Amino acid sequence: MKTLSTTTPVLIVDDDEDDRWLMGQAFKVACPQLTPMFAKDGEEAVDSLQVLPFRYLF
Repeated sequence: MKTLSTTTPVLIVDDDEDDRWLMGQAFKVACPQLTPMFAKDGEEAVDSLQVLPFRYLF
């Protein structure tokens, strides 16, 4: 089982629920070493960035 301590968190910001789901599936297959975390808008993204440092932001 992967944990945040063994994977790199990635913040994905997208307002479309279907797109967030699709990106999550793509990361599972193509980049299992990355842990996608999602925000549905800029406000959620800023809140997430204040809590956890992200190496990548999409």
